[in-house]
Amino acid sequence: MATDDRPLRVYRSVLPLLFGVAACSGDDQPAKWSQLDALAQADGIEIVTFDPQLPRDTRGGRLDGVRAGRVEIAGYVDLFVEEWSLYPRHLLTCAQLQRVVLCKQLSLAGQPRAAIPDYLSGTLYLDVSRGDYDRAYMRSVIHHDFFHIIDFRDDGSLVDEHWQALNPPSFTYGGGGVTAQGDRAASLLTDEFPGFLSRYAMSGVEEDKAVLFATLMVDPAYVETRARADLVIEAKVARLKQSVLDFCPGLENGFWQTVRARRSASPAATQVEETRDVAVLTDPREPAKPIGAQSTEPLLISGRALRPDGSPLPNVQVSLWASDATGEPSEVLAHAETASDGSFEISSGAILGRVSRVRFRWQPMRVARMFDLATASPFGTPIDVWLDRSTIADWSAVTAVVDSGWTISGLVSTSRKPGLVAVQVIERPSGRICGVAGDGTFVFADIPWAVETCTIEVYSRGAQVAAVEVHRPDSGGREIWTDVVVR
Repeated sequence: MATDDRPLRVYRSVLPLLFGVAACSGDDQPAKWSQLDALAQADGIEIVTFDPQLPRDTRGGRLDGVRAGRVEIAGYVDLFVEEWSLYPRHLLTCAQLQRVVLCKQLSLAGQPRAAIPDYLSGTLYLDVSRGDYDRAYMRSVIHHDFFHIIDFRDDGSLVDEHWQALNPPSFTYGGGGVTAQGDRAASLLTDEFPGFLSRYAMSGVEEDKAVLFATLMVDPAYVETRARADLVIEAKVARLKQSVLDFCPGLENGFWQTVRARRSASPAATQVEETRDVAVLTDPREPAKPIGAQSTEPLLISGRALRPDGSPLPNVQVSLWASDATGEPSEVLAHAETASDGSFEISSGAILGRVSRVRFRWQPMRVARMFDLATASPFGTPIDVWLDRSTIADWSAVTAVVDSGWTISGLVSTSRKPGLVAVQVIERPSGRICGVAGDGTFVFADIPWAVETCTIEVYSRGAQVAAVEVHRPDSGGREIWTDVVVR
């Protein structure tokens, strides 16, 4: 399949403040976006957090994913910044990396993935939610798939006959990482296979190198231990370290020493050690889940947020809460945000036993300046729906109906010739903008009940051509229809 080399439309990392994204409860959220902005500027790359511009076609198949919620991204920022800060800008320049896209529900050719490198566009896609019950795994994924980009940029190919020659003559790699997806223990680090850190590393030369690189970045002490007792791994470590230095002239050998020193003071290596030997896997590219955490509890909590009319409600913050001794909610254990179809997923790990309540929070937003979506801010009082644990029969179908407000529907018509061009409709006081359908209709849902009067403004080619005032429905009604005639 031909690669779609269209330039991606890129947004700076502060743009999750766009209208319609649920407000986050953490006081440190502005600092999270500032961290991403500072990192992007220091590295000379784009960090995309709002619109991943997916799906798109690549040589490996259809690359797909959706926007991650602000809460989900905020929970990923500290880990990402810590890992990404290990790389000097010079290495990113050598790798011709253009952007990092933070998203969720990432897949390639229909296979769920935690990360995907798109070599030709210089883009690294990272799923901020997949495998989030094992932070060590999420660290490793970043480095694993960034190395694939380095490996490709090195000579335009992932083939490496010199690396293959380091293995015993009788050894033959498998069919690549894509063929190892059915092996449930593939990514588990083990000393079972001399010369390799995992079974996944045996699936292809490119995966062997990427697994070793990622483990050197996350847990160099483990690699050193293996290399002392395994001459093949020792040779591979030496070749890989030197190949990175050769790939990027000017990258000092101190790069590896710096990584080793920072990991000595980092919890990442300890986290890997805790999950290495006593674990089962749900996916060969997903992290190990400790056996001690196994139970009849699901690994994934999922469900939907709906409006009273049954339509899906996106951008709802869903959080799992533990309670204190008095039974009051006291601690957020995990959180997510509903997608455009109202659905959400939360990796439960070993926390489900502590969950006492689930909260669905809908926060209306307002745009301060017309067409300036980055000025969006919370508007009105958030609407909370609490579900008690005792009322949830199926953790794979946790559903809440959220009364998000009333709706304005309408029709824009005109007697002008030749008609209106580039029509946009704005709802005040929120400042939301939408286009009109081919038949001239438009809809603004989720207007807070506290708002008694709205103004609908119609623009054509950026100039206002009409405005009408709309009042909240009478008691019992949820929707108002209005005709806007442009004369």
